[in-house]
Amino acid sequence: GNSVCGIGNNVTLVFENMDFGENGASTLTICGKALHEVNNIRLLTEWEDGRKEQDSLEFFHTEAPSEAVFKIAPKCGKAKISFVFLPGSAFDFDWFCFR
Repeated sequence: GNSVCGIGNNVTLVFENMDFGENGASTLTICGKALHEVNNIRLLTEWEDGRKEQDSLEFFHTEAPSEAVFKIAPKCGKAKISFVFLPGSAFDFDWFCFR
C-alpha cells in the first residue's frame, strides 16, 4: 500500500523537486520499522546549483512502525533528496516529514 517494505543493502529512494521554501527545514521525521539493531541511512541533498550535502542517520531497532526525529543540516530552496540505505539495512519505510 503506502510503504516501501523489505529495504536492504544499497537501496536508494529518490524524491525530485523538493521545495523547502525560504524558511526551510532543520529536522527530519522518518516513520518506519527497523529490523536490525541499527539501520544506517544517508540523506543526500543535491541542490539546483549543483551543491551536494550529506547527513548520516541511525534508525534503531523497532518491533512496529515508529517515528524517529533527526536534526539535519538546514535546507532552504529546491533540491533532490535521496535516502540511501547502507549495508546491514533491513527496513520498512512508511513516511517522512521535513520541518
